[in-house]
Amino acid sequence: MMDKFKMECKGLEKDLCIKYLVEKWSMYDNKAIQEFWIHSPRETAKKKRHSISVEIHKEGDEQKLIIRGNLRKWYFGKNNLADLDWFKFNSALNELSRRIFGGKDKIWGMTFTQLELGFNFQLLNSAKGIIDSFVAFSTFRRILYEHETAKFEGAGYSVTIYDKLKEIIEDKESYFKHTKPVFAGLRKLHTKAVLPRFEVQITKMTKAPEFNRLCKTPFDLRENFDEVFDLVHQKFNDMTYLDSMAPDVVRNLSGKGKREITEYFIYMGVKAIGEIQSLSIVNGVNRDKADFRNYIETIYERQNTMPRMDIKKDVKKAVSKRVRKLKCNDRLESI
Repeated sequence: MMDKFKMECKGLEKDLCIKYLVEKWSMYDNKAIQEFWIHSPRETAKKKRHSISVEIHKEGDEQKLIIRGNLRKWYFGKNNLADLDWFKFNSALNELSRRIFGGKDKIWGMTFTQLELGFNFQLLNSAKGIIDSFVAFSTFRRILYEHETAKFEGAGYSVTIYDKLKEIIEDKESYFKHTKPVFAGLRKLHTKAVLPRFEVQITKMTKAPEFNRLCKTPFDLRENFDEVFDLVHQKFNDMTYLDSMAPDVVRNLSGKGKREITEYFIYMGVKAIGEIQSLSIVNGVNRDKADFRNYIETIYERQNTMPRMDIKKDVKKAVSKRVRKLKCNDRLESI
């Protein structure tokens, strides 16, 4: 569940273990900040992994330790579809703590100032293009990225849903374009399935009190793992999903003429207002009342009998299944 993070603490800089610290090169001579890398334990000469940044900030006579990076990518690798469940979250943070401090306990008491939480889920290929169906979240400002990402920004946090599998494939194609073709397995999977990723990105913990209450520290996140996951799941369900922008609808209308699209708009209008209320409005026209009523009723009945997929139901089912799999209690009960 945990992705990007920024945590800090005063007084722990003296406990750093130099064995795994790799000092960052910088073109700037900033004596107020010392920066190091902690490479992934799974990194090899041939397989580079995501690294975590460790910084010592000097503030007058005091020093502050800041650790930032992406725990999921550090643990699994950059282009990986795996998520951190409760056990792997513990394993990853204990390993990180051992590499930074030489022991596994010290990191758990640090304070999060920024935190990103998320999960991947899988849908059938018929849901391709579903990102455009998510059109709003609370009163948050929508950032438009056509077809690939829906992001909604608030004061303390934002929520984002995007095509994770497509991102990984494009990244690998870009990286390996001069050496070898993109991995056939991922390309094949992309023709059969859609793997969206949903994330809650907390940019300021103090401005996201419902999260700050549950995961102020890594220890809190570990103890409240399922409750935090439920909150992230709730944020997903709070996004507004627009049936009229469902992938099958968009595909069916693509390339159609003016008449078909006009009929669909009439159908959606009647559906939104209500059939009885719409016909009541039609009955108020001055001329050709019966013909106009028959025209509207014919369009509505024709559109209403067209087969349409209930992709929204499939999405909720897939997300609930994924959340159950990653939560701590469900896994403990199955052991």
